[in-house]
Amino acid sequence: MKKIFAAIAGVGLVVSCSQVVSTSTSSLGNNLVVDGGKYTSGGGLTIAAELRNNQGRTMLCGVWAQSRQQSILTKNVERKVLGVASFFAGNERIHTGFVFMNEVPPSASYVGQQANCITLQRAWRPEYANNGRMRIPRVLVYGDFDPFGDPSVYFIQEGPRAGDS
Repeated sequence: MKKIFAAIAGVGLVVSCSQVVSTSTSSLGNNLVVDGGKYTSGGGLTIAAELRNNQGRTMLCGVWAQSRQQSILTKNVERKVLGVASFFAGNERIHTGFVFMNEVPPSASYVGQQANCITLQRAWRPEYANNGRMRIPRVLVYGDFDPFGDPSVYFIQEGPRAGDS
């Protein structure tokens, strides 16, 4: 069963990677979707992203920030969360996997931040411009389903949570 799951995950990774045509950097504009969540041990993440038209193709740009103070149990787990996050335009999934995004310090506004961008094979549609949202599934970032009481830490989408605490 583990081998089947690994094969399916590998195919999914190849398919999601094949969508990317090119990479670049750009300053974030005013059409941002800002979301994120918290860790059950404290602290959290904020992700700021936007879709753009890049020569008739869809381009996704974004940054992420994490709380300055959080549990040691969440050190270096952000890729687990960013890897499963998705950007939607309406009900259409545009892209899954935000590990290409760069980290920035927490901020009240992410407009003007220098962001990593990916241009996708997907053709640009005007309705993408003002119809974005993110979906970040609940993720077990530390621990296991342990009946003996060892700690388990989850990431839960609840809106922007990066900050001083």
